[in-house]
Amino acid sequence: MFFEGSEKKLEVVVSRKAGDLREKSDIFWHQVVEKANAKIISKIETKECKAYLLSESSLFVWDNRMTLITCGRTTLVEVAKYFIFEFGHEAIDSLIYERKNEYFPQWQPTDFYDDTKKLNQLTDGKAFRFGKVDEHHLHLYYMNKNYIPEDSDKTLEILMYDLDQDVIKLFQESSQDSESLRKKSGIDKIFSDFSFDDHVFTPFGYSLNALKGEEYFTIHVTPQELGCYVSFETNAGMENQYIELLDRVLTVFKPSSFDTIYFHPENGIAIDVPGFSQRSFVQDKLDCGYHITYAHYFQNYIISTKPFELKEF
Repeated sequence: MFFEGSEKKLEVVVSRKAGDLREKSDIFWHQVVEKANAKIISKIETKECKAYLLSESSLFVWDNRMTLITCGRTTLVEVAKYFIFEFGHEAIDSLIYERKNEYFPQWQPTDFYDDTKKLNQLTDGKAFRFGKVDEHHLHLYYMNKNYIPEDSDKTLEILMYDLDQDVIKLFQESSQDSESLRKKSGIDKIFSDFSFDDHVFTPFGYSLNALKGEEYFTIHVTPQELGCYVSFETNAGMENQYIELLDRVLTVFKPSSFDTIYFHPENGIAIDVPGFSQRSFVQDKLDCGYHITYAHYFQNYIISTKPFELKEF
């Protein structure tokens, strides 16, 4: 069994004249998510944000911003097209589309280059690759409009691979509820005072949304032996806790390698992580208004393994 955990991400910021996105009905957001071939399974909300847990990852909605993350064989670019049609080019202040390299890109309905061609038929945009093409890398496309994010507008993504075997076994255990898994894994200790909405999938898999005011974090675990993957994303704790937050997340999942993607208004810095070496560090301030820093880390020691027999061909 294989499920592509590597995700696609869309973030759209609309102008104030477009209205408050939180006032859009649940029916509207169900329709949006279905365009990516995913479904909404639950929701939590605060006064500032609505968080929808999906069959494939998560959707977050604020007054003028939405972030949609999908995994598997989803077609997230169709949502980007829909937003351009629905709101019009002039009412969209910022549109950013990300796509991390996949384990099996040949099984996807489109690739990043297909997606950017579709988007460029509707708007003017620029596309970049962060990292080397034959190693871990991130593709990113943005609408070519001047946008100035607020100083507090920071987002950290931690994408983790090849987890410790004990962590994999924990997330593969059958007949466990989401609350017990959250506590046994230590996820509930990453941040305090957040409201949780999480789900354990069959035969295995785990997703979590968490909210506190306008702050969020989200986790998606694909604990299969082939293509094991975990994503973590948040806009919380960015002011003074970047290194501490990274350590808390790595302590929970114990990956052999991981990527960090950091959206922020200022220059990024290369972070030393004990026990890991940094393979790549790519950063730039792009015309979409953000400094974007991408880095890939791997464990310092070598593990001897046997070849993996391929049975799906």
